[in-house]
Amino acid sequence: MMGRRDRKPRGPLRGRGATPRVALSRVLAGTLAGTLAVALAAVMGLAPVSLAAATSGSAGVVQVQVTPAMAGVHLRVGGVSTITDAAGHVQVALTDINNVARSVTLASTRVDPRTTVRLTRVSPQPHTTPHVSNLQVGLEVDSAVRLSVDPSVTGVTASDVHSLRLHSLAGQVITVHPDLNPDVVLMSRRTMLQHGVLQTQAVTWTVDRVVTTDGAVVTTDRRRFDPGPHPRWTVRLVPVAGTVSVQTLPAVPGLQVTIGHQSVTTGAHGRVTAQVADLNAVSGRVRLLTSWAPHARVRLLHVAHLAPGESYHRRLLLALRVSRPVRLEFLDLQGGVVPQSRVGTVRLDQAGRILTVKRSALPQPLWLPTLAARNVHGHWMLRHLGYSVRAVVVDGANAVFSGKQHFVAGHASPWRIRLSVFPLSVTVSDALFGQQTSSGLQLRLPDGRHLAYRVGAGAPTVIPALARGLYHVQVDAAVIGQGTSVLVSQAGVADLRVVTALDVGVVLGFLLLVGAGLVYGGRVAARRSVGRPVRGTT
Repeated sequence: MMGRRDRKPRGPLRGRGATPRVALSRVLAGTLAGTLAVALAAVMGLAPVSLAAATSGSAGVVQVQVTPAMAGVHLRVGGVSTITDAAGHVQVALTDINNVARSVTLASTRVDPRTTVRLTRVSPQPHTTPHVSNLQVGLEVDSAVRLSVDPSVTGVTASDVHSLRLHSLAGQVITVHPDLNPDVVLMSRRTMLQHGVLQTQAVTWTVDRVVTTDGAVVTTDRRRFDPGPHPRWTVRLVPVAGTVSVQTLPAVPGLQVTIGHQSVTTGAHGRVTAQVADLNAVSGRVRLLTSWAPHARVRLLHVAHLAPGESYHRRLLLALRVSRPVRLEFLDLQGGVVPQSRVGTVRLDQAGRILTVKRSALPQPLWLPTLAARNVHGHWMLRHLGYSVRAVVVDGANAVFSGKQHFVAGHASPWRIRLSVFPLSVTVSDALFGQQTSSGLQLRLPDGRHLAYRVGAGAPTVIPALARGLYHVQVDAAVIGQGTSVLVSQAGVADLRVVTALDVGVVLGFLLLVGAGLVYGGRVAARRSVGRPVRGTT
């Protein structure tokens, strides 16, 4: 046995005591051993090899397996360029296989028009045959993919998609703009070292965020995409399901609302929550199922978005105008009731909007807007609607001062409107003797209608609730001057002096007596003048 210090170096020309003859023999022996190793590999039927000049005793064959197994990978092993076969395998004969793993590099990153690779690890494997080195080369594979967008049933067009955020199984996150640049390069395979052996892992991708140009909310079907075998990736958009909370302003309980295809009813505070299959543009699918609510009539003015709460949650505000029933009553200045039959029309002013109510609508309650939502500098506020009385036409004349009486709808019902109407006391007297007499009376109103009254010889007849204006009165008992005009501006008494038939009879009788007296006196005077003698005759 030879001790450690007595061992001689193996390599050619190594060792200080070697003679030229010994060195030459060692070179020849090394060359012969390399040639035999190559011949042995050829005889054993191994894969085709690349021959290198055998110049040392460390010559041998390097067998390389790329992971993932791919054909066409350009490798450089110990300075020798080679290409993997269909199984991702190649072997190279080298003159020195010591530390050969450090010499393995990529001769080219391009494999085919859509595939590129990166070398991540070279893992030596156990030796099973002398002068044969086994290496496993780990690669990361990138594949070119063309993206396209399928809008499906979302109502969002492909051009509306601004960007897609892609997330890989390996943790990569990239943002792409499919409308501007649909071509993208994605990692498709990578290797992982498990128990000393490189294993292939397929890297799949998903879309975890979709951004649209108009703010529409959509997502994808969440299917994982493998870019290795698939050159095209069609991203299918789907609606986003979630929760919709609705608040009415003003708060109206019992209001039926439709959100998409489902119907819901607001609770005691005018709120309701519903689950919807599509949050995208949900405000455009909110409708009132009916305009009626308990003790109210409702009109939808606007659907506003409120600040969202949690994810997949939309908060909507329904701006409403609410009408409630109001009854109108009419009183004179003394508090007496003026019949609605005397009122022709009523004109109400609500912030410049004139509402005209006709006589036929007065017996029933009037549905007047009482509350309305209003946007003030971006904030929705509740407003109580106020009204002023512009005109109340009684018998054709306006019985109120415009804008002097105000009411707030919903605060009190009925509305009691004070009318400037006055009573008129009427008596009829004959013009000759001044005595009150009974007679029929025809009162023509400003609107042209006639009212008939009976005036007695005792107490005056009172005509109630006459609006300010000029009235024409016709007395049936008058023979001359039957018609006269009366101006009503306050409560008063009208004593109508007329020439009655009695007055005419008395005057005619007096004139007959006077005429008869004159005739008689003339005759008497004539007789006296005939019987008297004429002076100066004999």
